[in-house]
Amino acid sequence: MNMKYRSLILALSAIFMAGCQFLETSNQITDEVPFTASSESFQPQTRTSMNSEKQVVWSSGDHLAIFQGSTLANEYRVSESSAGKTNGSFTRVIGSGDDFYAGTELPCNVAFYPYVADLTLSGAAVEDQGVAYSIAGYTIPASQNYTEKSFANGAFPMVAVTETIGDHNLLFKNVLGAIKLQLKGDQTVTSITITGKNNEKLSGAATITAYSNNLTPAITMTGAYAAAESVTLD
Repeated sequence: MNMKYRSLILALSAIFMAGCQFLETSNQITDEVPFTASSESFQPQTRTSMNSEKQVVWSSGDHLAIFQGSTLANEYRVSESSAGKTNGSFTRVIGSGDDFYAGTELPCNVAFYPYVADLTLSGAAVEDQGVAYSIAGYTIPASQNYTEKSFANGAFPMVAVTETIGDHNLLFKNVLGAIKLQLKGDQTVTSITITGKNNEKLSGAATITAYSNNLTPAITMTGAYAAAESVTLD
């Protein structure tokens, strides 16, 4: 990247950076009732990519995993009309969960962005903060691709817990934070690597705990020895 003046945005685990938090298959879509999705309000607003007004919006091709009243997830895709907007409508992808599997019943819907195959969700656990749902199977990437004036697509995982199964309004909470680097000069930059001060684990396998009552989620690095202590922006 030839550098005159560039703004670089890198997603980081909240255990290291808790600053301004942010928020793909070509299958057919069913005609089920869609889910509407929005994330918590920040300045700028948060979602999956950033527009010229510094608002973060849903991107074409965004996919969610939704545990719809069950510990087994279905795949949902954003409608084309929602691309570039701060609120999105998602419809289930045909072929996602059409076979029968055994899952534990949930009293609500739990959603996770971005969609990852083979995500697992443990049953509800009552804690002081509320009811907790743990999602495993997501890996924080050690390398993120540079995107002009934005961050890497799908770099910011988000979770949402509805009040009931019939509630299809997903109010997402963001899991990671972000660091913005502003560089000026004539040098050529091919990559930037961020590390913590105290050997914090910044990438690798993670478990995300989502809470009812619209509480802030938690993240735990699950592969302590395999996890990396850095994140690189290519």
